Amino acid sequence: MVEKARVLKSEGRIVTLSCGSPACGSCSGHFCNLRDRIFPALNTGNLPVEEGDIVDVFVAPGKAIVSGFVVLIMPLVLFAVVYWVTGRVFGDASDLVRVGFGLLGLTSGFGIAYAVNRLRPEKDYPEIIGRLG
Repeated sequence: MVEKARVLKSEGRIVTLSCGSPACGSCSGHFCNLRDRIFPALNTGNLPVEEGDIVDVFVAPGKAIVSGFVVLIMPLVLFAVVYWVTGRVFGDASDLVRVGFGLLGLTSGFGIAYAVNRLRPEKDYPEIIGRLG
């Protein structure tokens, strides 16, 4: 989906944008449904953008879905898997022990998601595809 946003700051390839402008709401995707939402984007085409410019921003739906999975679903899946494995490995383990290990799995899932986002922070950024002025 393509949104319109205002440039707040440009630092090389990373541009800080805001959707709190009158240009907001250009589609029905509601990416910017919160006023004054500030987010980073990549200027992969090296377009000349300056503070105050209105730009078109492409938000890839697939990236948003994968990000949601990594941040929300993966830790829950790890909780269930570790809970189940604890029951299989320690056959006489109480539910409290299984839940405790499951919470360790949940915590490790959030830790993995955090590490992935820290190692490659730009991979899920939206991209600037055009400049309106």
